[in-house]
Order: sequence, then C-alpha cells, then structure tokens
Amino acid sequence: MPELLRPGGAVAIRIPACRELVRLIEHVGKPLVSTSVNRSGEEPLLKIGEIRRRFPGLGAYIGRRGRGTSSASTVVDFTGSD
Repeated sequence: MPELLRPGGAVAIRIPACRELVRLIEHVGKPLVSTSVNRSGEEPLLKIGEIRRRFPGLGAYIGRRGRGTSSASTVVDFTGSD
C-alpha cells in the first residue's frame, strides 16, 4: 500500500453498514479510499450542503436519505504487541 495511504505505517479499514455502499464496493471489486467527512478533531458533517461548503471540489458524494448518524466510527488498534 502506498505510503501516502498509510502515514506512520498503519491504515484504518471501515466496513460500511449502508447496503447500497457495500453493493457499490462489491461492483467495483476494489476498496474505496476516503477520508472522514470532517476535519481532524471536529464534529462530523451530517448534511450534504455542509459537506459541499466545507469540502468544495469533491467529485462525488454518497449520502443517505434522512438524517445521518451522529456517532463516529469505532477504531480498534491491532498494531500493538499484546
């Protein structure tokens, strides 16, 4: 995996709960690379309008109808020796 995608030697992998997104990934046959929809340390952005204003120039958005979840992903670190 290119260093650009694994700064510090580690990566995080997210398994989406969104059925449509899982189908898209299966159709493409490769993982999708993305960042979170927030700047580090800031609250997640939940509305497409907020995302467009904060991150202009993105080529595509995948959204869900209705309100998104306000809970962040759980990150489990498997890089330790324990």
